[in-house]
Amino acid sequence: MVAFPLSIGIMIIIIALLVISLLLVLYAINKHRHNHYVDITHLQSIQFDSGSLFSFFQPHLISINEVSQRGYSSMLSLAQHMIGIQPIADSVMILWPPSFDCYNILLPNSLNFPEVILGVPGSVDIKLISLAMYASSRANGCAYCTSHCCTFAVRRGVDPSILRNLLTE
Repeated sequence: MVAFPLSIGIMIIIIALLVISLLLVLYAINKHRHNHYVDITHLQSIQFDSGSLFSFFQPHLISINEVSQRGYSSMLSLAQHMIGIQPIADSVMILWPPSFDCYNILLPNSLNFPEVILGVPGSVDIKLISLAMYASSRANGCAYCTSHCCTFAVRRGVDPSILRNLLTE
Protein backbone atom coordinates (compact mmCIF):
# COMPACT_ATOMS: atom_id res chain seq x y z
CA MET A 1 0.00 0.00 0.00
CA VAL A 2 2.93 2.37 0.54
CA ALA A 3 4.02 2.15 -3.11
CA PHE A 4 0.71 3.54 -4.35
CA PRO A 5 1.12 7.12 -2.98
CA LEU A 6 4.74 7.16 -4.14
CA SER A 7 3.77 6.29 -7.71
CA ILE A 8 1.06 8.97 -7.68
CA GLY A 9 3.65 11.50 -6.50
CA ILE A 10 5.99 10.49 -9.31
CA MET A 11 3.16 10.74 -11.83
CA ILE A 12 2.29 14.23 -10.58
CA ILE A 13 5.93 15.31 -10.94
CA ILE A 14 6.10 13.89 -14.48
CA ILE A 15 2.86 15.62 -15.45
CA ALA A 16 4.11 18.90 -13.97
CA LEU A 17 7.37 18.62 -15.96
CA LEU A 18 5.42 17.91 -19.15
CA VAL A 19 3.19 20.93 -18.55
CA ILE A 20 6.24 23.13 -17.92
CA SER A 21 7.87 21.81 -21.11
CA LEU A 22 4.71 22.51 -23.09
CA LEU A 23 4.50 26.03 -21.68
CA LEU A 24 8.16 26.68 -22.61
CA VAL A 25 7.55 25.48 -26.17
CA LEU A 26 4.40 27.62 -26.49
CA TYR A 27 6.29 30.61 -25.11
CA ALA A 28 9.11 30.05 -27.62
CA ILE A 29 6.67 29.74 -30.52
CA ASN A 30 4.83 32.90 -29.47
CA LYS A 31 8.06 34.85 -28.98
CA HIS A 32 9.34 33.72 -32.37
CA ARG A 33 6.30 35.07 -34.20
CA HIS A 34 7.08 38.63 -33.13
CA ASN A 35 10.71 38.77 -34.26
CA HIS A 36 12.11 40.41 -37.36
CA TYR A 37 14.93 38.95 -39.39
CA VAL A 38 17.52 39.99 -41.90
CA ASP A 39 16.05 40.27 -45.37
CA ILE A 40 17.46 37.43 -47.49
CA THR A 41 17.31 39.53 -50.67
CA HIS A 42 19.63 42.04 -48.99
CA LEU A 43 22.07 39.26 -48.08
CA GLN A 44 21.94 37.93 -51.61
CA SER A 45 22.84 41.35 -53.03
CA ILE A 46 26.04 41.82 -50.96
CA GLN A 47 29.28 41.12 -52.84
CA PHE A 48 31.41 38.56 -51.00
CA ASP A 49 34.77 37.10 -51.95
CA SER A 50 34.00 34.49 -54.61
CA GLY A 51 36.25 32.00 -52.84
CA SER A 52 34.24 32.04 -49.62
CA LEU A 53 31.89 29.26 -48.65
CA PHE A 54 29.13 31.79 -47.98
CA SER A 55 29.34 33.12 -51.55
CA PHE A 56 28.61 29.58 -52.77
CA PHE A 57 25.43 29.33 -50.66
CA GLN A 58 24.41 32.98 -51.02
CA PRO A 59 22.04 32.61 -54.01
CA HIS A 60 20.26 29.69 -52.33
CA LEU A 61 19.50 31.21 -48.91
CA ILE A 62 16.08 30.47 -47.48
CA SER A 63 14.18 33.13 -45.55
CA ILE A 64 13.60 32.62 -41.84
CA ASN A 65 9.84 32.94 -42.42
CA GLU A 66 9.99 30.01 -44.82
CA VAL A 67 12.12 28.02 -42.37
CA SER A 68 9.47 28.70 -39.72
CA GLN A 69 6.68 27.58 -42.06
CA ARG A 70 8.52 24.30 -42.60
CA GLY A 71 7.87 23.49 -38.94
CA TYR A 72 11.06 24.73 -37.31
CA SER A 73 9.64 27.68 -35.36
CA SER A 74 10.51 26.23 -31.94
CA MET A 75 14.14 25.64 -32.99
CA LEU A 76 14.37 29.18 -34.34
CA SER A 77 12.92 30.52 -31.10
CA LEU A 78 15.48 28.66 -29.05
CA ALA A 79 18.34 30.19 -31.05
CA GLN A 80 16.70 33.62 -30.74
CA HIS A 81 16.41 33.12 -26.98
CA MET A 82 20.00 31.91 -26.62
CA ILE A 83 21.76 34.74 -28.44
CA GLY A 84 19.15 37.44 -28.90
CA ILE A 85 19.26 37.41 -32.69
CA GLN A 86 18.42 34.98 -35.44
CA PRO A 87 21.69 33.59 -36.84
CA ILE A 88 22.24 33.84 -40.59
CA ALA A 89 23.57 30.27 -40.39
CA ASP A 90 19.98 29.07 -40.05
CA SER A 91 19.21 30.31 -43.58
CA VAL A 92 22.22 28.39 -44.87
CA MET A 93 21.92 25.18 -42.88
CA ILE A 94 18.27 24.65 -43.75
CA LEU A 95 19.47 23.98 -47.31
CA TRP A 96 20.37 20.54 -45.97
CA PRO A 97 17.77 19.83 -43.24
CA PRO A 98 19.82 17.11 -41.46
CA SER A 99 22.58 19.68 -40.77
CA PHE A 100 20.01 22.15 -39.47
CA ASP A 101 18.49 19.51 -37.18
CA CYS A 102 21.89 18.38 -35.87
CA TYR A 103 23.03 21.95 -35.21
CA ASN A 104 19.83 22.83 -33.36
CA ILE A 105 19.90 19.66 -31.26
CA LEU A 106 23.63 19.40 -30.56
CA LEU A 107 24.34 22.99 -29.58
CA PRO A 108 21.78 23.40 -26.78
CA ASN A 109 22.42 19.89 -25.48
CA SER A 110 26.20 20.20 -25.55
CA LEU A 111 25.75 23.27 -23.35
CA ASN A 112 23.41 21.28 -21.12
CA PHE A 113 21.01 24.12 -21.81
CA PRO A 114 17.80 22.60 -20.40
CA GLU A 115 19.39 22.06 -16.99
CA VAL A 116 21.07 25.46 -16.99
CA ILE A 117 17.89 27.34 -17.95
CA LEU A 118 15.82 25.50 -15.34
CA GLY A 119 18.53 26.03 -12.72
CA VAL A 120 18.92 22.37 -11.82
CA PRO A 121 21.16 22.08 -8.74
CA GLY A 122 24.64 20.91 -9.65
CA SER A 123 24.56 22.28 -13.19
CA VAL A 124 27.53 24.32 -14.37
CA ASP A 125 27.22 28.11 -14.05
CA ILE A 126 25.98 29.57 -17.32
CA LYS A 127 28.42 32.50 -17.04
CA LEU A 128 31.33 30.07 -16.95
CA ILE A 129 29.97 28.24 -19.99
CA SER A 130 29.57 31.60 -21.75
CA LEU A 131 33.16 32.62 -21.05
CA ALA A 132 34.47 29.26 -22.26
CA MET A 133 32.47 29.58 -25.48
CA TYR A 134 33.70 33.11 -26.09
CA ALA A 135 37.35 32.31 -25.31
CA SER A 136 37.40 29.22 -27.53
CA SER A 137 35.77 31.10 -30.42
CA ARG A 138 38.35 33.88 -30.11
CA ALA A 139 41.21 31.39 -29.87
CA ASN A 140 40.05 29.68 -33.06
CA GLY A 141 39.70 33.00 -34.88
CA CYS A 142 36.06 32.62 -35.89
CA ALA A 143 34.56 36.12 -35.88
CA TYR A 144 31.06 34.77 -36.58
CA CYS A 145 31.10 32.40 -33.59
CA THR A 146 32.83 34.97 -31.39
CA SER A 147 30.10 37.54 -32.03
CA HIS A 148 27.35 35.05 -31.18
CA CYS A 149 29.18 33.83 -28.08
CA CYS A 150 29.68 37.43 -26.98
CA THR A 151 25.95 38.17 -27.16
CA PHE A 152 25.21 34.85 -25.46
CA ALA A 153 27.55 35.77 -22.59
CA VAL A 154 26.24 39.31 -22.15
CA ARG A 155 22.64 38.07 -22.17
CA ARG A 156 23.59 35.66 -19.35
CA GLY A 157 24.98 38.45 -17.17
CA VAL A 158 28.71 38.38 -17.97
CA ASP A 159 30.20 41.84 -17.50
CA PRO A 160 31.36 43.20 -20.91
CA SER A 161 34.60 44.40 -19.29
CA ILE A 162 35.51 40.75 -18.65
CA LEU A 163 35.02 40.00 -22.35
CA ARG A 164 37.14 43.03 -23.29
CA ASN A 165 39.90 41.79 -20.96
CA LEU A 166 39.86 38.44 -22.75
CA LEU A 167 40.63 40.29 -25.99
CA THR A 168 43.95 41.52 -24.66
CA GLU A 169 45.09 38.27 -23.06
